[in-house]
Amino acid sequence: MRASYRCDCVERHDLRPGRITLPVLEQDPGDKLLRDIEQDCGERPIGCPWRALRDPFVARVIKAHPAWKVGQRVHGAALNDGCLAFERALNAFQVADLRAEKKKRDAKKAQPERRRRR
Repeated sequence: MRASYRCDCVERHDLRPGRITLPVLEQDPGDKLLRDIEQDCGERPIGCPWRALRDPFVARVIKAHPAWKVGQRVHGAALNDGCLAFERALNAFQVADLRAEKKKRDAKKAQPERRRRR
């Protein structure tokens, strides 16, 4: 999947920045993942989502987030804002996951009812 982003975190020979989308790749799983992230979080990553993990600021946010979440102070307004943005993204994904699980459960419950009606 990462290779579909054309990110150098997988393809060292291809150092083009950002994602290259071709019209022939309509069923591209990488593009579907980016659309799902956009639907769940409200913003579409401009490239490989894993590449962001290499950013030193992102690493600091991820490290500080557990302390921030329990109310400990983090140093710097930018880091505080980063923790808030990270928390919002985590919450958005949790809500999306819960909705998907509920949809699966509801579909599973509906299947036996259909069988009984026949």
